Amino acid sequence: MMSPTETDLLTQFERQFTTPYKDYYLTKRNNLFASIQNFPKLWECFMLLDKIFCREFEDMTRATDLCKGFALLLFMNAHAKMRIAMELGLSSCLMEAHSIVRDSIESCAHGHRIQDPTLLKIWLAGNDGPIERKAYVKEFWDNKSVGLFKGLDQLHGLWKQYSEIGSHTNVTSVSERFRQHQTETDVQWKLNYTGAEPEVLAASLAAMLMVFDLMENILYKVCEDRLKLDDSLGEDAHYIPQRKGNRSSEHNEKSEAGCFNWARGASLEARQDVGAARFRFCVKAAGFDHSSQAPPATAPHYLKLKTDNL
Repeated sequence: MMSPTETDLLTQFERQFTTPYKDYYLTKRNNLFASIQNFPKLWECFMLLDKIFCREFEDMTRATDLCKGFALLLFMNAHAKMRIAMELGLSSCLMEAHSIVRDSIESCAHGHRIQDPTLLKIWLAGNDGPIERKAYVKEFWDNKSVGLFKGLDQLHGLWKQYSEIGSHTNVTSVSERFRQHQTETDVQWKLNYTGAEPEVLAASLAAMLMVFDLMENILYKVCEDRLKLDDSLGEDAHYIPQRKGNRSSEHNEKSEAGCFNWARGASLEARQDVGAARFRFCVKAAGFDHSSQAPPATAPHYLKLKTDNL
């Protein structure tokens, strides 16, 4: 089958864009569709997790607790950023995706932190004056391990990781997109605006999904008094058949969702013990054997990942 054309990928309005931006936009759109086609299990997991978030927000729409009401807004903000991050990740813009994952994590942590009425008051008054600002900085900015991320050690570690590989400009964050083309007489330096090796992209998307799953668990724990009344969150056969019970590793790997079969009763710290195994399962679900780093065989009609650089 022939490669997709500009008409296949862009609307009539989008085809009016001028180059070189249109070339970049076209490549990014191609990579979004290519990722969805080539990594269907990861896409399925994302759709499923997004559905769970939205169902939980729907259950919590009627605010009965001021702290939980404001916390819910921050969890929604984290979810909004999660969607943008996944769209960028699937479009093979990994540095930008990682930067927004970090923002999403931070919003989730703020939502968790302001359950305390005293801290909510400090958070709301953070810009009211120098004294209020000082109190805000103390509780939400300084010493994050015992402040903003108190009780969220794993999430704090992920926030620091995504700060380094996404938000901050350093060798680690830039090196993956730097390319050099050398001939006998010339050397060209290029930067990939979009594009990544398929095995790197699959692993990065799987890792992002793991982060969003952890954030959903934090949301559930904050709002558990109401969410536990929604039996569909526990009985959804496509999500967590044993949501309120213990699960064996064998059942985890055989479940349809696969990647997100965490026990609700488990502590956040306990999930670290199985995080590495679950990550490997995610990559295999995407169609990669991470040990060989070999991309899967794809049907001829599948879109191929492309690179756009300057």
